[in-house]
Amino acid sequence: MGRRLTAGRRLLRLTCAIAVASVCAFPGLYSPAFASSRPAGALSAPTNPVHPPRSPLPLRSARDDQQGGGGGSYLADVAFISTTKGWVVGANGGVGALIMATTDGGNTWVRQDVPSTVGALNAVRFVSSTNGWAVGNDNAYVKGVIVSTTDGGASWTAKTASGTNGLYDVDFVDILSGWAVGSAAGSQPTDPSNGVILHTADSGTTWTAQTVPAGIEFVNSVSFADATHGLAVARGSSGPAILVTSTGGATWTAESPPSDVQGLNGVAFLRGTAQAWMTGSSSANAALIKSTDSGATWSSVTVPSSVEVLENVAMVDATHGWGVGEATSGGIIIATTNGSTWAEQSAPSDTGFLSAVAPVSTSTAWAVGSGKCGNGSILGTSNGGTTWNQELDQTPVINDVEGVAAPDANHVFVVGADSCG
Repeated sequence: MGRRLTAGRRLLRLTCAIAVASVCAFPGLYSPAFASSRPAGALSAPTNPVHPPRSPLPLRSARDDQQGGGGGSYLADVAFISTTKGWVVGANGGVGALIMATTDGGNTWVRQDVPSTVGALNAVRFVSSTNGWAVGNDNAYVKGVIVSTTDGGASWTAKTASGTNGLYDVDFVDILSGWAVGSAAGSQPTDPSNGVILHTADSGTTWTAQTVPAGIEFVNSVSFADATHGLAVARGSSGPAILVTSTGGATWTAESPPSDVQGLNGVAFLRGTAQAWMTGSSSANAALIKSTDSGATWSSVTVPSSVEVLENVAMVDATHGWGVGEATSGGIIIATTNGSTWAEQSAPSDTGFLSAVAPVSTSTAWAVGSGKCGNGSILGTSNGGTTWNQELDQTPVINDVEGVAAPDANHVFVVGADSCG
């Protein structure tokens, strides 16, 4: 299921010469006009930040948008390596990929420079304060790309993933060993795509394709418990598939999910254990399945009926975790405190879709996605999800820009029409 953007348009005629700076001065990065006219700079977020660790899953809906040429603004993934240092990635209104970083626990977010050849990013992983990777699409949305940094994002280097037309997730178990997954075009224009799993043993300097079982059309998500045991979510010619390896990817086998599962989006291993979860959709509503034997067997877990689709699940431990996705009313969050029963938590009313969640403790987590206007959104909780707050101000998505002025490096005044009615 792709992201739903609010229909309708309204003209924002802002006379910025008078006292409307709170309306006209956009501290965010989500308007295409703003992104194309403003250099990297700091973003101020509300106080009382929360601190997530790495996020395990990609954004399927972002992938769908990208294959259609992009155009929306969203945050697809979040990764933290400490209570203070983290990154979010996504796309910036169809004008390029977006990476933002914080070094103060989310009080401020700074946009990092992304090579101009990168169109959108779906997933990000860091194994230290300096070494990280993100994957996505090139700016023509016809090839997969991998960007990497060895200096915490002060500089990012892009590499085209030969033979791929999109990469949707990446996972590293240490500074050397990692996997990226996605799809490749068929040999003929009318042929279905083929699933792709790439592996590196040298920090991403070189990537080697691993053999994917026959009939797999794309691989959407990947997660490893350790250097040998891994799982991937895929779609085959006959429906959703679970890919399993116990050899570091030297061999992958395909399994079928429980019969009521109609689609799979994400997978998360609890690192260093045999426990794993997968998210998706079922014949009735959302799907959440669990394995306690490294993916050999799976069982369905009941989720609230209001959830239409789950994109992401992340566990703090074997009993505490969150899942995010979409309901009819917009973005939705569910949580468990015993590992078996899940309850809905309230997201802000302007949340359109949630793609990834990253917990740091049983009380503190972040979630990212898009607002109902199609703009990027970061939510945070510090009380176990009793309340979730916007941790980064949302800004309008400007469709038709009639005028723009930048009095300094941190403020842009835009006149035009946004996407919310």
